[in-house]
Amino acid sequence: MSEDVIIPTPHGFSLAGTLTRPRGARGPVPVVVTIGGSGPQDRDSRSATVRGYAPFRDFADTLGRRGIAVLRYDDRGVGASGGRGALRDTATSADFADDVASVVAYLRTRQDVDPRRIALAGHSEGGIIAPMIAARDSGIAAVVLIAAPAEKGRDIAKHQIRIMLDADSLLPPAQRDSIIGTVPGRQDVAVRTADPWTRFWLTYDPIPALQLMKQPVLILQGATDTQVPVDQAGLVQRALRESGNSKVTVRVFPEVNHLMVHDTSGLVFNYGKLRDLRVRGDVRGALADWLVQTLRP
Repeated sequence: MSEDVIIPTPHGFSLAGTLTRPRGARGPVPVVVTIGGSGPQDRDSRSATVRGYAPFRDFADTLGRRGIAVLRYDDRGVGASGGRGALRDTATSADFADDVASVVAYLRTRQDVDPRRIALAGHSEGGIIAPMIAARDSGIAAVVLIAAPAEKGRDIAKHQIRIMLDADSLLPPAQRDSIIGTVPGRQDVAVRTADPWTRFWLTYDPIPALQLMKQPVLILQGATDTQVPVDQAGLVQRALRESGNSKVTVRVFPEVNHLMVHDTSGLVFNYGKLRDLRVRGDVRGALADWLVQTLRP
């Protein structure tokens, strides 16, 4: 059962979303808020460059069958949500975190939602945003981090460039190293001159927020991810455990890319060639199993 919802924010605009409740549910239910990655994202987290990809729709279907509601929403300035123009153009991940806080506040007003069992599931940039909220809101019951970075954007970008260069067999190693050597200087310029989102992403350190999280955390990572390399999952886990959070589960899936779909190479320029763009079944299963266990009343 799905319901279109309008979520007020304190910034003068509303977010539009879909609340999917388990069929036949009685009484207040647990709910997961999905948080999309970088760039304009609609409620299904569709990609303008990868047609047919709609991961949050996949999650909502799977979780609904397991008794868990899902609220997915259009980003500010996207789809049916307000916040276009300057509100979108000048927004950073911290602003998008405020929007998530508004979604959580809305859910706590609903009689059919259990306010003690609200979880966050963030993909990519959403995996940076979710800890921002959970670190300051102890009422969040659980957090799922999907392909979440542990390092600053400038470090992630360097990893991405290195992976792309290494994939070009015609490029001599010396030339690859030369290109990599120019990256820090170009990033320094971007920090001074780029748009607010890019400046924030390049310089934001996710570790402090991770270290403040006390909730149970599930880390899902694709082994062939070339956008947020697989080592980031271990760094996220270490940050959580070193701060005293022992309720951390890590699942790394072979032949799964940044989109959490089956992909043996994980290279971004191959996304359009993938035949099956559904989130892989074992990923959805791991997500559902953990949330059912963690969100038990």
